[in-house]
Amino acid sequence: MGKQLNALEKEFLIKRFRDNPGISIGDFCEANGITVMGIILSVML
Repeated sequence: MGKQLNALEKEFLIKRFRDNPGISIGDFCEANGITVMGIILSVML
């Protein structure tokens, strides 16, 4: 299960993901200990 992140942490992770096009979303989430669905929902909102 992924950890709970505050809004600032979510924004930071989204920026890091968008700045690194060479990594898949699954690998990124695994490396940061978050769920794929959590990051997808954060990007959409």
